[in-house]
Amino acid sequence: DGYGETSVANLVAGIDARVVEGVARRRKGPIHWTAYAAPVAEALGRRGTKVKAKLDGKAFGEGWMAVASNLSLYAGILRIAPRARFDDGLLDLCLFEGGSVPGFLKDLGLAVTGRHVTSPGVRYAQGRAIDLEGEPDSPVQVDGDLHGTLPVRITVQPGALRVLGSGKGDR
Repeated sequence: DGYGETSVANLVAGIDARVVEGVARRRKGPIHWTAYAAPVAEALGRRGTKVKAKLDGKAFGEGWMAVASNLSLYAGILRIAPRARFDDGLLDLCLFEGGSVPGFLKDLGLAVTGRHVTSPGVRYAQGRAIDLEGEPDSPVQVDGDLHGTLPVRITVQPGALRVLGSGKGDR
């Protein structure tokens, strides 16, 4: 995750990290889905904030939200990284370029089925290292929790996590 720690699922910068920041700022006890309304509106209002991404040292693009992922599912319902596998030695980068709020929301909606990756407003690729930059106060969220600010470098570490299974069909 760029801070010398290990993450299994996702690191996100941009709109979603701003939402997580807003929810954390207002939180008073357990989080209910209604806690997201005001932070979503605030984050979409800051849509001029851009995240710049590099993949394996090469410029990849900039957008409203960048997701570095090692799992295909995000937030339990979005197939944000449909080609991601936790054991392939690669990170998936999904960059929502934005442009307009309706366009961004449409692309996010397409992520329920993984079809967002063919949208002109989304860039998607795989690599071994992802660098994200933006405004210095831009938050980063890791696996749903705030975790510092940009800039950040994410690298894949094959074999860093041991997983025990039942031995019945597990790899």
